Amino acid sequence: MSVNRKKLWLGAVLTAMLLLSASACDAGEGTHPEVPPQGNETVTNSEQDTSTESETVAQTPPHMHSFSDWIMTKAPGCTDAGSRSRSCTCGEIQTQEIAATGHVEADDAAVAPTCTETGLTAGKHCSVCHVTTVPQNVIPALGHKEITGVAVQPTCTETGLTTEAYCSVCQAVTAPQSVIPALGHTEAVHAAVPPTCTESGLTEERYCSTCSVIIKAREVLPATGHSTVADQAVAPTCTALGWTAGSHCSVCQVVFVAPTSIPALGHTPVTDAAVTPTCTETGLTEGAHCSVCLAVTVPQTVVAALGHTPVTDEAVQATCTQTGLTEGSHCTVCSAVITAQTVTPVTDHAYSDYGWTCSMCDAEECRVYNSYNDFYNACEVVEDGNTVRFFYNASTPVTLNLQRFALDSSIRYHFVFGSEAGKCKIAGNGATYSNVTIEIGERNTSYSLMLSNVSFTNAKTILRSGAYDLNLVLHGTAVNLQTTKAAGGSNGESFGAFQIGNGGPGGNGANANPVIECSGMLKILCGASATVFGGDGGNGGNGGNSDSSGSSGGRGGNGGNGAYAIKANDIQVSFANGKDQTNLILAGGRGGSGGSGGKGAFLFGIGGSYAPDGDSGSSSLATNVEVQYN
Repeated sequence: MSVNRKKLWLGAVLTAMLLLSASACDAGEGTHPEVPPQGNETVTNSEQDTSTESETVAQTPPHMHSFSDWIMTKAPGCTDAGSRSRSCTCGEIQTQEIAATGHVEADDAAVAPTCTETGLTAGKHCSVCHVTTVPQNVIPALGHKEITGVAVQPTCTETGLTTEAYCSVCQAVTAPQSVIPALGHTEAVHAAVPPTCTESGLTEERYCSTCSVIIKAREVLPATGHSTVADQAVAPTCTALGWTAGSHCSVCQVVFVAPTSIPALGHTPVTDAAVTPTCTETGLTEGAHCSVCLAVTVPQTVVAALGHTPVTDEAVQATCTQTGLTEGSHCTVCSAVITAQTVTPVTDHAYSDYGWTCSMCDAEECRVYNSYNDFYNACEVVEDGNTVRFFYNASTPVTLNLQRFALDSSIRYHFVFGSEAGKCKIAGNGATYSNVTIEIGERNTSYSLMLSNVSFTNAKTILRSGAYDLNLVLHGTAVNLQTTKAAGGSNGESFGAFQIGNGGPGGNGANANPVIECSGMLKILCGASATVFGGDGGNGGNGGNSDSSGSSGGRGGNGGNGAYAIKANDIQVSFANGKDQTNLILAGGRGGSGGSGGKGAFLFGIGGSYAPDGDSGSSSLATNVEVQYN
């Protein structure tokens, strides 16, 4: 269909509608002028014109519609069109589309992100339908920008704080501070300053070495003042200066009066005579020394000893009346004994089997047999084996003249004096008698005994008293009392190479007996040259050897103890006939030497051992005694 034809068609339609409206209006309905559509509104009639162009339009008066007000049937949205309608009395309904209103945009403000919260970009939305037109994007949280604060150090009296961390943006604390306890004072000491003679001092000060607070303040000590002492004058010596008197303070050494020096005197020399050397002593060359200070100015040098010039001392044969001597030697220059001569005992008398006279000394033999009381005037004689005991109880003094009798050396003679004999005298001719013991029995008073020109040597104690005092008179030219050396111990048993066993121990040496034994007070009146010699202790026996493989030797025996010269509770010694202390010699015996330990064998790789030596005995002079010389 062409455009022109369309225009013609539309014009016809409009004409018809006008006519219908007029007709309606004429019928008595209200008059409603037709309102043309507005904007995009489209008006749609409910009655359609079905006539064609060829049809002839009826020539009826036009109907004028009278429409009601528009009624919103659908409100337009932001994106959806709406509609409205109205109706005519003739029944025609007009519908009109209402265009979409479009969005009414409102701004969505941007949200800045924080340290801990996310943000949003700027956006838009419809304020009507709230549809987002420009979406907001999420901005990540920024995170804290940490700044470290300053710690507060504690002091001696104030607490401190640890280091704090916070965000410089939001000021949030990321590491809180904690309290540090106060340190307390660290005490230190300023030492006291002692006062001097002229300056005041200070007491000790205590302070804190950290904050310097004074805990205990110093106090001032007054000056002590000088302590004046005198400096004594010093006399000059041979080599040292002297000094005049002065004075000074003993504390600070300040000098009040200064001493002045005195020159040294110098040595006063004197000659030291040369000393001629002897056989055993060294000599000295001539020297000099100062007679004042004794300093040596010319030293003496040592001259070697000359040594002995020995000569032989011939042996002296012993007889039946005289002791002998072994061969010895001495120095012809100083007479010192080089090899000492020892005394050999007297020999027995050379009596013939048929005679009574000694062929060497013409002495008459006194045979005793069984009638000892005839010779010694004893009141009782007891024979016990090889011991004969003579008992004297007479009220008158008894004198035993031993030179009248021949004493058998194989018999032990005991002279026992009882309570009735107040005094007794035993005299000899200077000969030595062996195996003689003198016993003092019980008595009511002190006893007196005189020994005159007699010598006793004995294995046993020579003089023994009871529980009371004894007055002993040593009379004549010489009185010698000596106990002999005690018996030695036996040697230990030895074993050969093909015998099994360790060497046997050596026997101990016997202890020697004291010469005089007195339980009470012993008073000695010395009128003769006298000796009292205690016997030596016996030597210990040697330990036995063993040649058996891996065996040990026997231990050596111990030596016996030496005898006491006198064993008494107390001793008092006095001298008569011009005698003095040099005329009485008291000597205890020497202790016996310990025996040598035996040797063991070392065979086939097995070691034997030497046994120890025995211990030596002790040497004694007297016991419980302090000798007093009156």
